[in-house]
Amino acid sequence: MENNQLENGSVVDKIKSVQISRRSLFKFAGLAGGVAALGGIAASSFGDAKSIDTMMGWESEQGEVYFNREPFRVDKPGYEIKGPVNRVDQDVDSPTFRRLYYQEDALLSKKGEENLMPRLKEYYAKHPDKLESDRAWFTKLLPNLAEEEKKMNKDMWGIATAWNKAWTSMLAPLVGDPKEWDFKGVIKEPLKVKDPKETSKLIKKMAGLFGGTLVGITKVNPRWILGWGGGVDPRMLPILAAVGIDPITPRGVRGGPIDIPDWWQYAIVIAVPHEPNLIEATPLFYSPFEAYTRSGLAAARLTGFIKALGYPARYNGNPIIGWDELLPTPLAIDAGLGEMGRPGILVTPEFGPSVKLAVVLTNLPMEPDRPINMGLKDFCDKCGICAEKCPGGSIPSGQPELQDDGVVRWMSDREKCQNYYASVPIRHMCGVCYSVCPWRRFDNALHKYSRELAVRDRTGIAHQIMLWGQKSFYPSPSKDDYNAPTWATYKDVPWWMRTDMFFDGIPEGIFKK
Repeated sequence: MENNQLENGSVVDKIKSVQISRRSLFKFAGLAGGVAALGGIAASSFGDAKSIDTMMGWESEQGEVYFNREPFRVDKPGYEIKGPVNRVDQDVDSPTFRRLYYQEDALLSKKGEENLMPRLKEYYAKHPDKLESDRAWFTKLLPNLAEEEKKMNKDMWGIATAWNKAWTSMLAPLVGDPKEWDFKGVIKEPLKVKDPKETSKLIKKMAGLFGGTLVGITKVNPRWILGWGGGVDPRMLPILAAVGIDPITPRGVRGGPIDIPDWWQYAIVIAVPHEPNLIEATPLFYSPFEAYTRSGLAAARLTGFIKALGYPARYNGNPIIGWDELLPTPLAIDAGLGEMGRPGILVTPEFGPSVKLAVVLTNLPMEPDRPINMGLKDFCDKCGICAEKCPGGSIPSGQPELQDDGVVRWMSDREKCQNYYASVPIRHMCGVCYSVCPWRRFDNALHKYSRELAVRDRTGIAHQIMLWGQKSFYPSPSKDDYNAPTWATYKDVPWWMRTDMFFDGIPEGIFKK
C-alpha cells in the first residue's frame, strides 16, 4: 500500500509540475479526435471487409479516381536490366506452347526428342529440368487429373461453366498480319494532333469509357516485343476446338518470328480487375475469363477509335486469342500502372495483382507516363505470403535474380505453376497468389487509408501493420490444403456460384471452405 501511495503521489507531483500550453492541449485534442475517428472507421470498415457484398470504390472510370500516381512517378522502373536485349521466344520459353506444339511422341522417348526443332533442343539442353517437367505433364499429371475428376460431380460447376461460356461468347476479334490488319479501317487523312499531352488525356478517357479501369501509356521498349510468336501443333487443333479455343494467331498455327513495325511506337496498357468474389473462391471456382474478356474488348474498341482518327493500331490481349506478340507486364510497369511483385506479376496500388491486361500498339502521338515507385520491393521483401501459400511451390522466397531475358527480377517457376493449376479438377485454374496478397483487398475506407499510408511510409512500419492485418484478419488455408484430397478454397464460394442452391442433386460440401 505504501509503495502504491508513493508511486501515485509521485505521479501526481509530476502532473502538477507539467505546464500544458493551449497549443499542446489543442494538438492533443486533435490527435485524440483523429484516433477516435480512425477507430470508428476501422470498426465499420472491418465489418464491410468481412462482407462479400462490399463493393465500395468499384465505380467505373466515370466515377471515383482510384489512386493519384503523380507524387510517386520516377524516371526508371523498379526492375534492373543487366543483360543485352534478348527477346523472348514464346515457342520454347512458355510451357504452354512447348506442350501444345510438341506432343507425347516428342516428349515420352529419346527417339521422339530427335524430332524436336533445334531451338527447342537447345533450350532443353540448357534446362534439362524443364524437359522432365514437360514429360511429367503427360506421364503423371494428366493421368492423375483424370482419376481425380472421376471422384467429382461435374454438375457442381454448372453455374461456373455457364459463367465462363457467357464471358467467352463474345471475344475481341482475331488480329492478322500487321502490315494489313493494323491499317484496316484507317482513314486516309489523319487528324492532326495539337498537343500529345492532351491526346494522352483523350485516349485514357476513351479507354475508360470503352471498359478499361486503369490506363497507362509508354513508349514501346523492343525488349518487351516477343522475338518469336508462339504456335501450336496442328494435331492439337481438334482438341482445342472441342473446349472452345481457337488458337489461330497472326503468326499462323506454327508461330513465327516477329519483326517490329515502325508504327509500333506507343503502348497503351489497359488493366481490368477480376470479379473479386471469384478470386476469394480460388482455386476451384476461380476464373480469369471475365477480366480477360473485358480488357480485350476495351482494347479492341480503343483500336477502332484510333484507326478512325487516321492512325494504325493493333491490340494484344486475352490468352484465348494469344499473347502472341508482346509481354504485357513490363509494358504495364513502364506505363506506371504498378510494380513487379514477388510472383513475377504486376501489382497495382488499387487492386494488387488482381488484374488482367490488354495492350494497344500505335503511332498516335501521345505523352508517355512515367513508372511509379510504391515501395513494393521493400514490402515484398518483408511479406512472402504468396510464396508461403503457393500450392504449387512456384513462387521464389529469396531475392530477385538475373533471368534469361537479361532482367533482374522475381520470377515464378512457370512449369510448377502450370502443373499445379492444370491439376485442379474441372477448372484447371489458380489464383491463390492474387487472393492472399495484402494489396488485394476490397476498396473500403480502412483499406484505402492503409494503402495511402503504405505507399508513403518508407520506414517500413506501415508495411508491418499491413502484414499484421493480413495475417490476423484474413487467415487462409495452408498450401497443402489446396491440393488433393482437401481441395480447399481461400474463402467460401459466393452464393451466386453455388449450383446446389438453385438446382437439385448437388452436394453442398465442396462449396464450404
